[in-house]
Amino acid sequence: ASWLSFVTTHLRKLVLSVEFICHFPWSMLFASVLVGLALTAQAGATLAGSDDKPRPNLRSSPPPTPTPACQRNLCHKCEPSRDDSGKIVAGPGSCCDQTDSCYWDRVFKEFICLPDYPWICSPEPEPMVPKVSVKLFAESLCPDCINYVQTQLAPLMADHARIVDLMVYPYGNAEETENSDGTYSFSCQHGVNECTANMYEACAISNFPSIVKMSGEPAWFSFFECMESSPYNLNRSGPYNTSVAIGCASDASLDWDVIEGCAGGSEGQTLMHSIAEATPDHTFVPWVVINGETVPADDTGGYPSGNLTELVLEAVGSREVKQTQ
Repeated sequence: ASWLSFVTTHLRKLVLSVEFICHFPWSMLFASVLVGLALTAQAGATLAGSDDKPRPNLRSSPPPTPTPACQRNLCHKCEPSRDDSGKIVAGPGSCCDQTDSCYWDRVFKEFICLPDYPWICSPEPEPMVPKVSVKLFAESLCPDCINYVQTQLAPLMADHARIVDLMVYPYGNAEETENSDGTYSFSCQHGVNECTANMYEACAISNFPSIVKMSGEPAWFSFFECMESSPYNLNRSGPYNTSVAIGCASDASLDWDVIEGCAGGSEGQTLMHSIAEATPDHTFVPWVVINGETVPADDTGGYPSGNLTELVLEAVGSREVKQTQ
């Protein structure tokens, strides 16, 4: 700085004069002090900047407000990109960092700006229309029901679980009788074992309704699909093989004690009674209802017509059309 140069120049002249008179090596001391002053000044200039702009008084001035800037990975909200028809498409949307994308966060249920992290956000925006309601009224050991679950329902949920609001009612053609003590007895089309399996499925559906983040399926669905895929379903004689249900619960990471406790107590009784009351009049099972409309029978008169995935996607398409009209 200019003031430092002025002071050191005149100070040096003074020191040399004193040294000449007193014969003391003041110049060595002066050199040390000068080096210290120079290093201090250089450090101060480096920290403050190369300009001579006024510095704020740090003791009295409030901290400066940071300038807003686009930053990655902060999950700030955004508006998604849309095409000319208003349909959501992939892209940065209103994200200020154009290398980000505006994704639908399934955890917080909002659009946020993020890089492409599939384990955090979906690879494409979640539909903005309501989910399609699919209700399946079935029996656990019914051959046609088992076939429908394996060939129609399982593929639908594997590919499109996030657009489906699924509910299964494991009762079908069963009958209930109210006992004198207020409890209920149930008789099933395919025997006692079917009533037992119906109860296990109903208890899993009731106690584990949460949606699995990675798959979009209800937590109970994996258990239900496992039960309906068991080879034991083809052999209904003898006592019920509980190891099937225990194994399915383990594979689905469900607490078997919760399912067993429900099935063996008043909770299961009350639950199965409510399912019986919710089961509509029907002429065959599986009986399928999509958005309140019953899927008609095929040419045989005893099986749902059409492809379930196509029917659901059709329902989604009709809602998108209505929304944009």
